Amino acid sequence: VERAIKQTKAQFVFSSESVTYEAYWLGFSEVVASLDWLNAWVEQLAAVTPEDVQRVAQQTFARHRQTVGWYVPKGEEE
Repeated sequence: VERAIKQTKAQFVFSSESVTYEAYWLGFSEVVASLDWLNAWVEQLAAVTPEDVQRVAQQTFARHRQTVGWYVPKGEEE
């Protein structure tokens, strides 16, 4: 988790170096949340624990949310 957080922070900082991406993040945060969200995002990211990741993964990838599909190539239908 620490490595993922470190990489995400670096990617965020690197992407904010251009004026275009700086404007993107400002606009994104205003539309989705607020500028306070953008300012607090790095601190919130640093607070993520392995338990948080496990909890969210269990909720997101729960069996009742699973979708199963079958790909059958043409000519091989039963």
